[in-house]
Amino acid sequence: MEGEALVAATGVPATTLRPWYVLGPGHRWPMLLLPLYALLRLLPATREALTRATPRDKVSAASAAMRGTQSRRCNRALTKEDNMSDRVRKVDYFYVMVPNTAGQAAKVLAALAAQGVNLLAFSGFPSGGKGQLDLVPEKSAALRRAAKKLKLKLSKKKSGFLLQGTDRVGAMTRTLNTLAAAKINVTAMDAVAGGGKFAAIFWVKPKKVAKTAKLLRAR
Repeated sequence: MEGEALVAATGVPATTLRPWYVLGPGHRWPMLLLPLYALLRLLPATREALTRATPRDKVSAASAAMRGTQSRRCNRALTKEDNMSDRVRKVDYFYVMVPNTAGQAAKVLAALAAQGVNLLAFSGFPSGGKGQLDLVPEKSAALRRAAKKLKLKLSKKKSGFLLQGTDRVGAMTRTLNTLAAAKINVTAMDAVAGGGKFAAIFWVKPKKVAKTAKLLRAR
């Protein structure tokens, strides 16, 4: 009867329990192992229950991972598109030396504008006690004609690079890293951003111009 009661209490089949409790009154100590055996019998059911419960968790984890992957892919795609939208141009530039006094740059720029000269970029700074005006024209021939008419002494034609693209964090890093990896030193740079766009004018040493143009696929 004790065996039958344990069968009812543990749910373990009698055929399984019989080897344990038919040993007779003098051998009832194996009955103490029945609760442990019953617990072990429950483990497969517990595993099955956990297995049934995990798909939802797995789906949630998979969904989160997929969202993260899609986000990373999107970020990489945006970065790639931004980089592809960058445009590098090899440009001509000339400089004019003027007195380092107030209004000299305004005077020169106004005169060039009156002659219809369009500038892609301009930079001015003191140099050797004078002012140096770097002029990057859209059309070099137009600047030369205007300078001759205005009696401005232009330097010899030099080369620089104009970089334009979509404004974003680290917009210049790709270009600068590319140049650094090629051991090309940037001698000067000016950059500005506005209206969702950015532009930068930069220079390298004359002997590195051709290599830079090829490396950056300057148009």
